[in-house]
Amino acid sequence: MINKEHIQIVKEVKDWKEAIRVGAQPLLKDKIINNNYIEQMIKNIEDMGAYIVIAENIALPHARPEDGANRSGISILKLEEKVSFSETKEVNTIIILASSSNDDHLVTLKLIADILSNKDNYYRLINTNSIDEIYNIWSAKS
Repeated sequence: MINKEHIQIVKEVKDWKEAIRVGAQPLLKDKIINNNYIEQMIKNIEDMGAYIVIAENIALPHARPEDGANRSGISILKLEEKVSFSETKEVNTIIILASSSNDDHLVTLKLIADILSNKDNYYRLINTNSIDEIYNIWSAKS
């Protein structure tokens, strides 16, 4: 589900929109998504608020398959400096989810939930700045 090349560690971004654009770059580069998918993720947050902040320090931006997901995949952006999605929701880990079908979307969400429901995985993920460690967390489950 995740390639090591889809994991990035960045010191900081200027705002949540840049975080989504930077975080989505590996998926865009590999043609898993197109630019419309990125813009739709941003529009969803503008329209519906920071609903994508699914846990303390973790955001899960996504859009619908028809918004430009060519295949399914995830990318992870780890920030050394948190970015704010609202006045009360700051994150340092952004998991970009792309699904090419509703079925894939549900399977991928279950995988993410399984990984993050393990407290050890969760704390390792939000506290590490190691691409190898992030990859190991995800590849052990997928």
